[in-house]
Amino acid sequence: MRFLFRLSLLCALALLGAARPLPAAPSAAPLGSDVSTRAAALALFNAEYRGPSAAAPIEWTGQPAPTCVIGTTSAAFRAATIQRINYFRAAAGISPVSLSEEYSLKAQAAALMVQANLGTLSHSMPPGWPCHTSAGQEAGQKSNLAQGSNGPDAIDGYMFDYGEGNKDAGHRRWLLFPQTQRMGTGDTATIFRGIPYSETNVLWVMDDQINAPDPAVRDGFVAWPPQGFAPYQVVFPRWSFSVANANFAAATVSVTSGGQPVQVAVESRDAGYGNPTLVWRMAGLGASTSWPKPSADTPYQVTITGVQVGGESRSYSYSVTVFDPDKSVFTPTSWAYLPLVRR
Repeated sequence: MRFLFRLSLLCALALLGAARPLPAAPSAAPLGSDVSTRAAALALFNAEYRGPSAAAPIEWTGQPAPTCVIGTTSAAFRAATIQRINYFRAAAGISPVSLSEEYSLKAQAAALMVQANLGTLSHSMPPGWPCHTSAGQEAGQKSNLAQGSNGPDAIDGYMFDYGEGNKDAGHRRWLLFPQTQRMGTGDTATIFRGIPYSETNVLWVMDDQINAPDPAVRDGFVAWPPQGFAPYQVVFPRWSFSVANANFAAATVSVTSGGQPVQVAVESRDAGYGNPTLVWRMAGLGASTSWPKPSADTPYQVTITGVQVGGESRSYSYSVTVFDPDKSVFTPTSWAYLPLVRR
């Protein structure tokens, strides 16, 4: 996975301090996917994250300035991008999103504008920008933006939310916003014309459900990494925990592993992106550091107290086990039925 690119984040002012309807009653149908066991989490990762569709070619037909041809990308590439989003949503216990071609057409125009304006990321996308269109400007105001990566790789970057400027983990929170039902993606490929025009992604994340009632979620909260088992490749230094209509101003978080405390640093209690969220960074990892490959499955117990929801103080406790999906686990059943060899 590549994370050497720049992100720009939007804030939905309509959500700041706004009280939305209470969550819907729990559904009888399962939400998201089961990651409560290693086998289930591994199957989901292999099928939805590492499947062959993840390598779909972009086939971008556009051109940057001065010709400013918006172009298109392959349907398979757009589908792979939405599939990567839905992997994260499924593991987090929320409903999938569908691809909106309407949003994608506008996001494609915005992706060209991001590419044409080398080194500049801004959601305002004013008329003076090269390759400006009104459709692209609209998309810029409702999307996550990335320079230097596109498609599924850009989705990984939004979930990572690396760097000191992303302490709110806002890109991740829009990807994991339970209300969202449709997203659109616009992408460009690297073009060399004396100077390189970097690949870009514009991901439309604000659909018409942004102020809809909060739906039920699998765990009663949305966390990343999620409750259960998580491959280390999708675990990042910043951990996040979201609850609809919550107030984290007085909340505390503690983490233990193997019965020993793990030092954490709370980085954000911000309510401005998607649902209110508590964000902390795990000790010993920089804001742009990939999670190290574990030598063995490693469980972490998370406890969060002092969360205000509806005037009441609530506490939450859940476990995350980080594992290497390429490393098998020795269990008694793996040898119990091997034939006995006599010498």
